[in-house]
Amino acid sequence: MGGIGKTTLSKAIGDKFYRDFEGKVSFLENVRETTKQLNGLVGLQNQLLADILKPTKLDVGIVDRGKEVIKQRLQYMRVLIIIDDVDDKDQHNALAGNCDWFDPGSRIIITTRDVHLLKGVTKDSIYRVQPMHKVESLRLFCWHAFRDSSYPKEGYLELSERAVSYCAGLPLTLKVIGSFLFGKDTHDWEAHLKKLKRIPDDQIVQKFRLCYDGLSERHREKDIFLDIACFFIGMDKNYVTKILDGCDFFAGIGIIVLLDRCLVTLSTLNKLIMHDLLQDMGREIVCEKYRDEPEKRSRLWHPKDVEEVLTETSATEGIEGLRDYKYLSKKKLRWLCWHGFPLVVISREFDLRSLVVIDLRYSKLTDFWDDPQYVLEKLKILNLSHSHDLMHSPDFSRLPNLEQLILKD
Repeated sequence: MGGIGKTTLSKAIGDKFYRDFEGKVSFLENVRETTKQLNGLVGLQNQLLADILKPTKLDVGIVDRGKEVIKQRLQYMRVLIIIDDVDDKDQHNALAGNCDWFDPGSRIIITTRDVHLLKGVTKDSIYRVQPMHKVESLRLFCWHAFRDSSYPKEGYLELSERAVSYCAGLPLTLKVIGSFLFGKDTHDWEAHLKKLKRIPDDQIVQKFRLCYDGLSERHREKDIFLDIACFFIGMDKNYVTKILDGCDFFAGIGIIVLLDRCLVTLSTLNKLIMHDLLQDMGREIVCEKYRDEPEKRSRLWHPKDVEEVLTETSATEGIEGLRDYKYLSKKKLRWLCWHGFPLVVISREFDLRSLVVIDLRYSKLTDFWDDPQYVLEKLKILNLSHSHDLMHSPDFSRLPNLEQLILKD
């Protein structure tokens, strides 16, 4: 079940036993989403090796070689590896395929919603995380609803107990609902709890929708939430802030609001993290009005939808964000992320003037631009990493506000 605390519990285990394994611990977070990215599984293998072998860093290149390197380098080490949110056997096989990959004193912890993925791959027990008890639930809820107390404020006990009962013992729900109610008076609590009561326990996402509806449209908090849900999970907070500020959002303040309400969290590496239930809710909000008409949605992230819109129809003015696509015709785009860009040069037909960030890692570019006719005044970040065919640098005189040029290999 999502939102029940599997990730939090596994992190706590990693923190508790870190010293017992002499620092040879790797926590691979959000595996399901990470593997959807280009070379995502290879990246996780590299991270695993870097965590255990630090300061040594390796690049395994391909998954099969990664399996061999993990087995060879870690076979005689006592390690603790936590693989979080697995939804496919290939992920497990690539990161911890067999017990003989590791020293007998090692421990491998896997979290998943699908218990069938664990059958046949583990020699030890399977632990099913249970919902929190009433007392634990009330304490967690109060830490978020009142911030400085694990017990309800005077006049809020009965309201708090009702709120907790509607959260069904799910930690994520307790945190999000508690954070949403923080600072509100008893009349507001009463009104919102009446809405919560109408939502069945198994419709968790609808409970989160109440919290989304409470975000400010004037301060673009809803837009910031939807952009993170559709495009920016797992990305550096400062990087995302620059992109959203380029859309005239007050992103720094907006992200703080989302953090305060537990709608997003930050990893230790300053990456934006959003629970997949909240991500699903955000993407559902974008799709709900135009389920069969993607060209009318404000954001497109699925490659098939993007290709359909930009090749078979005329993209409407409503589209503000696109990701992972083969065709570009929008003049309001602020962020272009196209890993594996297939052309040798960016055609003059591509209008890049509104872009704040261009991310063309692993591209086939030999030259950046085909005879540019204008200045990219808004461009702040240009990432051409791993573009091995690149022969010439961009004309920097036409990039007057560029802050970062990234050319990693």
